Amino acid sequence: PPPAAVDPPASVTATYNRSGLFIGVTMSGTTPKYKIYKCAADFGCGGGLAYSLTSVGTGSTFFDDAIQSGSSYRYKVYGCDNVEVVCSATGTESNTVTVN
Repeated sequence: PPPAAVDPPASVTATYNRSGLFIGVTMSGTTPKYKIYKCAADFGCGGGLAYSLTSVGTGSTFFDDAIQSGSSYRYKVYGCDNVEVVCSATGTESNTVTVN
């Protein structure tokens, strides 16, 4: 049988503190994993090529310290099955956060 469809996260929130960015993920249903893609918002995040894979996770929080002062970032998160074969067709975007 084909793999079951996977839902995207219900919400994604990015928050900055002095040590880095925290990305909070609220998953939908029973989606077990997610893939986090990151975009340097200073250069625009409109196209799919602007985002690059940052992490694969299972928890509700991801920490990103690969950031630069004065830059802005946005994240897009896709829900995935346990083996990352099937991921949601659409991702959920975070707010844009500026590092100062």
